[in-house]
Amino acid sequence: MTRLPELTSINCTSCGAGLDVFGGGRVMVQICEFCGSELDAQDSYKVLRKLVLSQTLFHLSD
Repeated sequence: MTRLPELTSINCTSCGAGLDVFGGGRVMVQICEFCGSELDAQDSYKVLRKLVLSQTLFHLSD
């Protein structure tokens, strides 16, 4: 099943978080920025795998 180009947002099928959809139907996978799930944009946003997201983008010194 291919995604409709007019689709602009979805809920993550793993954690339920709201996600913006970009790319006008050309994007193959979507990564949930909240839980790290890789979602298949071509197959009803089924979870392909869980990615490990880092807690911070930089190290805070002591």
